[in-house]
Amino acid sequence: MWNRKQQLHTGDKTHSEGGYSFVEIIVYMMLFITLSTVLISCLIGMTKSYRVMRSTNDLLDSAHVSMERVTREIRGATSIDLTTSVFATNPGVLKLNATDVSGAPKTVVFDTVSGALEMTDSSYGAATDLTGESVSVTSLIFRKIVSAHGSAVRVEMTLHSLRSPIDRSISLTDTVALRGSY
Repeated sequence: MWNRKQQLHTGDKTHSEGGYSFVEIIVYMMLFITLSTVLISCLIGMTKSYRVMRSTNDLLDSAHVSMERVTREIRGATSIDLTTSVFATNPGVLKLNATDVSGAPKTVVFDTVSGALEMTDSSYGAATDLTGESVSVTSLIFRKIVSAHGSAVRVEMTLHSLRSPIDRSISLTDTVALRGSY
């Protein structure tokens, strides 16, 4: 801002008056308001983009971790426990018979509890949550496939982001053959 002086002539005396005129103050205020509005709009847009990106990242991470673990356990299983597994319905339950690293028999169970995909490994005892806290499993369906060469499991899973106000879902499908079935 610059300081402008006006010379007022009143008779034979000259008076000096400093400051800004009313019009200048209004122009400066309008510039400040315009720049502030643009800056605030940019910050709001960046914040919304960050929320969308974080929600999408959480969803993709949970999808990757959960589907990869289900696939690995099915591929390493020796058989499917048909008495406790629930096929072709939502929510499905899959109980696999397998062996641990030392060769001892173990079971692995996949099911949903309060919207989370849980895996219970009998060699560890405790259930492990495979989805993050900001992701919910809205659909989990297992389908048993039997062929002349062996058996496989088709996994259909839909995950939904719980971060508001973003409404995102992802659907995953994979078919995995059990060990010795290929």
